[in-house]
Amino acid sequence: MSCVELHGRRFATARIAHVTGAVSWWVFVVARLMTEMNSAAFNFGLPRRYADYDESIFGVGLGHNDFGWTAYEPLTNHPSSPLNDVFFTSNVIASVAVVALAITAIAAVVEAISVARWPAGIATILAPITGAAVILTALYYGTGFGGGLRLNLLIVFALVLLGVAIREVWSRVLAPRPTRAE
Repeated sequence: MSCVELHGRRFATARIAHVTGAVSWWVFVVARLMTEMNSAAFNFGLPRRYADYDESIFGVGLGHNDFGWTAYEPLTNHPSSPLNDVFFTSNVIASVAVVALAITAIAAVVEAISVARWPAGIATILAPITGAAVILTALYYGTGFGGGLRLNLLIVFALVLLGVAIREVWSRVLAPRPTRAE
């Protein structure tokens, strides 16, 4: 790790960009894992009446375990909270992950420009993007979404750790550190 002496505003900009990038990176990682956990726990939140039936409609579906619509709906004076809706919460958390990843990339660009070490600056930009690509690819293929390749959970775990390590090792160990010039 090399130190780069910066004056005044450039030092403050580099520090703020570094901290913002670190915080938004971890918001991205946690939000993406929470989205994945929510999808797995609730089977994408689809009610049973919309699920695909493997057997004939009379063997598993209507008339057997699935009763469809109920005759009685509780009457209340207020609508239910959107926070209880699985789709709503999943969409909010997924949106937070996308915004956090965008903020991470923007903070990396700002940090790279303020430090003004171009080879290191390019690596500062590519490290979170590469780490996020590894994480997103591992989670995508971990679910077997779309009937494609389905990775073992231990492989997904290792790939997510690799994606985190790519960004963290660069950011904490290898990237040039801005210091305040006296």
